[in-house]
Amino acid sequence: MFRPAWPLVATSILAARGAARARSGARPKRREARLSATAGKARSVLSMVALISTARLVLEPFDSICARALRARLEDDDEREAWVHLCQALAERPDMTSAWIVYRDGRALGTVAVMLVADTIGEIGFLVLRSERGQGYGREAVGAVVRHAFTRMGLHRLAGATPAADPAAAAVLERCGFQREGLMRGSYVHGVAHRDCWLHARLATDQDLVLVR
Repeated sequence: MFRPAWPLVATSILAARGAARARSGARPKRREARLSATAGKARSVLSMVALISTARLVLEPFDSICARALRARLEDDDEREAWVHLCQALAERPDMTSAWIVYRDGRALGTVAVMLVADTIGEIGFLVLRSERGQGYGREAVGAVVRHAFTRMGLHRLAGATPAADPAAAAVLERCGFQREGLMRGSYVHGVAHRDCWLHARLATDQDLVLVR
């Protein structure tokens, strides 16, 4: 299934900020100005999105052709739900979200996305098709985007959330240098069920950044 970092963490962060503003009586105009400034920063950062290549994979920036190539290969309801999360993020926050479709030998096999939630703070999510798992593609693709986020996009922190019932997803992030920071209880709605998720994060200053290839 998709590892939906940005829908989980960003929603909670934005909700908390909204509640704080409501309690403090912040004016809508001030809020709009802050959002505009963040969006402007996002446009600058996301303009750096480009083709990424690894030893086995090519990550192409999300567009309609790439989207159709992956959508045609979705294999089950979990993957289709993940696709909906990604498309919603791109539609609702186009200035804040960037995504890549992951290819090997011309075959679309997954996606990785980053959403900017503050000037230098992002969230990452990823999907590898069920039939393509177990070959290290998730680690290779996520590692490449993590390196891009820190070295080209100038991010300081990148967070990711994975379902507690999916240890393989957590392992992908941990192999890319993410540290487990805590359990977010009932933070992900799957159908009508609320599921727990692990929160992971890494910083640009973490010493093993050089290991992300």
